[in-house]
Amino acid sequence: ITDLYEKPLSRKLYRRSRREYKQVKNLQKFLHSRPDIIICQIDKTSGFYIGDAKTIELKAYEYMHTTKAYKAITDGHSPLPENLNAVQTLLGNLLQRKAITKELYDKICPKINKLELAHFHGLPKVHKVGIPLRPIIAGI
Repeated sequence: ITDLYEKPLSRKLYRRSRREYKQVKNLQKFLHSRPDIIICQIDKTSGFYIGDAKTIELKAYEYMHTTKAYKAITDGHSPLPENLNAVQTLLGNLLQRKAITKELYDKICPKINKLELAHFHGLPKVHKVGIPLRPIIAGI
């Protein structure tokens, strides 16, 4: 129990800590109320980036357009059910032909409650000129 004892803060240090805490909370509230400002992790370090959300969005669209590897869902129709059906059909055929074992089938067959549509986002590379994005693909 004696290890848990903490010495009380001095009055001056306590006031300073409360003032700084309020400043941080006010800054957080301000940043969350501004949809034009983005706060995100940066590439390769433990820091963060605060900047214009439109700039990051334009860089992401530019990357998607130049690589042509990604397609934005604009009509609200998710391709996930079709992809799931195709994978389940393929695995079912492989299982019927005994190309894979039941154990392997159970291991690699997608779990419906854990499925998520792959999505793209980018981490800003602040150490490079023009702050390009490092593409991150969160997949199934």
